[in-house]
Amino acid sequence: MAEFIVTEAFGGSGEEGEARVFDAVKAAYAGDEALGFWKYTLVTAETVREPDILIADPEFGLVVIEVKSLPLDMIAGVSG
Repeated sequence: MAEFIVTEAFGGSGEEGEARVFDAVKAAYAGDEALGFWKYTLVTAETVREPDILIADPEFGLVVIEVKSLPLDMIAGVSG
């Protein structure tokens, strides 16, 4: 069964959409073996990054989800 861990409290500016996505991801993984995190900090020698949602999935590996609370018609493009 999936386990999801919240590493910092929800409620910051613009986090309403992120919380909705986090809840949907938890529900989608409910019957699977996975470990998920809300705001898990990833540190390397060069960078520090904090994806909104990080999932360790035995089938897909690490899944990183970055949420932007915008209507779809406002998005012109996505750059990694």
